Amino acid sequence: MPESTKSRVTFALLANTLRPVMNLMLRKQWEGLENLPRDTGFIACPNHVTEIDPVVVGHFFYNQKIMPRYLAKASLFKVPVLGPALRATNQVPVERITAGASASLQGARTVIDAGGALIVYPEGTLTRDPGLWPMRGRTGAARLALQTGAPVVPIAHWGAEAVLPRYSKRLHLFPRKPCGCGSEPPWTSRTFGDSR
Repeated sequence: MPESTKSRVTFALLANTLRPVMNLMLRKQWEGLENLPRDTGFIACPNHVTEIDPVVVGHFFYNQKIMPRYLAKASLFKVPVLGPALRATNQVPVERITAGASASLQGARTVIDAGGALIVYPEGTLTRDPGLWPMRGRTGAARLALQTGAPVVPIAHWGAEAVLPRYSKRLHLFPRKPCGCGSEPPWTSRTFGDSR
């Protein structure tokens, strides 16, 4: 998606505010940076264990000079402060179980066609597994990959749940927590059984 000045400025303001805070809370360990496509749009699929996951994953991508675009619940776009920030940074609202779902797909395609990184949480929600393992994913990311031909990059991250446990309202800031984020080699449409 072409970057507007408004989007770049908003990203820079958010990053310059959140990155120092994240650096104070977390000891970062980034892995698999060589697996991130630089010459094509792609779909990134991280696990989802706590509410601050999008900030951790966004930090990972932004540090690599890749602007993350998320498929985010449409209801988040109505939250004061958060909603305007999501719109200003060209995030993609997802209307679940409505006629607006096709608009979400078009927004996702726009990001990919422009060479961007689209972040899709395959589970669509925080994991409910007691051991924080990923649950069975939905088919949206695979369907989008088949429709667009975009590679899918599996992303794993760990440690953020020690700062903000799942469904908790209380941050555990001290001591500083180790946190990692890593990517695996991209999957292509052939991985999903496409015969093209």
